[in-house]
Amino acid sequence: MAAEPSPTPTPALHPGANPVGAPAAVHAEGDWRRFVRRFLALLLGLLGVIGLLNFLVNPEGIFPTHLLPPVTLNTRPGKAKLLAEMDPKPEALILGSSRSMKVDPADVERRTGLRAFNASVNAAFAEDYYVMLRYAVETAGMQPKLVLIGADVENFHDHSPPNDYLLHANSLGRFLNANQADSAWRRFTTVFTVLETKLSILSIQEAITGQERGEGTFEPNGYLKNDFWKALKEQGKLDVKSRFEQRAAQYQARYASYTAPSKERLDYFTKLLAYCRERHIPVIVFLTPMHPDLKARLRPYGYDQRRDEAAAALQKICAQEGVRFFDLSLPESFGGDLNSFYDGIHMDEHNSGLITEKVLANRAPGKETHAVQ
Repeated sequence: MAAEPSPTPTPALHPGANPVGAPAAVHAEGDWRRFVRRFLALLLGLLGVIGLLNFLVNPEGIFPTHLLPPVTLNTRPGKAKLLAEMDPKPEALILGSSRSMKVDPADVERRTGLRAFNASVNAAFAEDYYVMLRYAVETAGMQPKLVLIGADVENFHDHSPPNDYLLHANSLGRFLNANQADSAWRRFTTVFTVLETKLSILSIQEAITGQERGEGTFEPNGYLKNDFWKALKEQGKLDVKSRFEQRAAQYQARYASYTAPSKERLDYFTKLLAYCRERHIPVIVFLTPMHPDLKARLRPYGYDQRRDEAAAALQKICAQEGVRFFDLSLPESFGGDLNSFYDGIHMDEHNSGLITEKVLANRAPGKETHAVQ
């Protein structure tokens, strides 16, 4: 029988020796670690640059730096600044969303004899009205003799967060409820957000080109001037159908998540009226109108129910506080012209003037009432 070949002995590994191929594995692991370190360093450096840019540009007026004027996507800091600078101080304050920006303070003054300021801000909620009123009285030094509020059904949305500007420590945010107050972490993370970066780039573009955004600018009394939509309409360039479709899609999404008027926002509204009552400030509230075609598009999303709920809640609160309330959600309720809507919700000065005439019809100059309607 042939002898079997002896197996080749396996060389013994000395203590601490590496197996075959280990140097390559160690080298690969080292390369990976270096890549991760370099990537993290690059990422942190990029975040640092973005954070510094947004802090210095400060596009929403959230931070103490003011190298460039805030962009007009958020009208809150701009309106607050104009209100504080108005001299002599206004005696009538107009509160509302962008849908009330065409309520002319000069028209209010003609009908009441009171210098007026339009403090309406874009995408407003009930808390915006409350903090703006307190700012006007406690910071801007205003002593109102009349407060006119244009309330939207959407002001009381139960699933939309407050405007981010109000969540920071600034002249308006300090009047927000304590549970919504600013936190250091929120302020810190804001400088790294995509939205803040986009606004910073927009602010820089405006500074370089000298051109402001298309929404328009404001008179010293807060009235919307250089109305971009009005200019396009007068030039025959306003695509009303396209604007309407965009607004319909936006509001359909908004109403899809709107399940009931927010209790917290109704509480803000109640606190606003109580604040005025305690200071003997007359208040008039009107529910803003919507084009019937847009209402029809929103009906499958619960518009009618939300409108009825909001109107009933506001009417009840106003009655309890002795405040006049006008439900002007139907254009025919004030003789409105359907052709005076730009996009189904925003109106020109014609319809806004009719609303002013309607709600101030029984208020002669100098007359201060707190009656219920």
